[in-house]
Amino acid sequence: MTVDVTDSDVRIRRAFDAAFLRMCAAKNPETAEDELSNLLCQIYRLRELVRKRKFGGNNERFNDALCDTLEGSTARATLWARTFDTHDAVVVGKMGDISTDYYTEMYGTLVLRPLTDLPEQSSKYGQHDDYATYLAGRAVLETARLAFDKLAAMA
Repeated sequence: MTVDVTDSDVRIRRAFDAAFLRMCAAKNPETAEDELSNLLCQIYRLRELVRKRKFGGNNERFNDALCDTLEGSTARATLWARTFDTHDAVVVGKMGDISTDYYTEMYGTLVLRPLTDLPEQSSKYGQHDDYATYLAGRAVLETARLAFDKLAAMA
């Protein structure tokens, strides 16, 4: 079986995976933040694809479909966090404080800041609550992968 490499799902996954690997290979926080920006862009592209394909572009139905699971709530929170500059949303966690399942070249890993540190603390669809529960203080690599995989499963 061959895969249509021009398919939107395939192109978005390829771009996400490439940025994910570059983030793992980043040797400093600045490069890791650049790749986080790329990851969030691909997650948003996938959101738009799913929202249009599965929910006719309806934001309420899309958000409701994500509310009932850890993965869905992580995706909602990640999409909300995307609205901030990456340097406002992340900090470098110290080794030993935060662990990650992914090997990185950088000493430490990017961690999402507490909700109280963000420029805004509320959102229209309640994603700020998901952020506080599922993202704040957690490693970016795990949460971004979880959010992307949830949306990809819906595509």
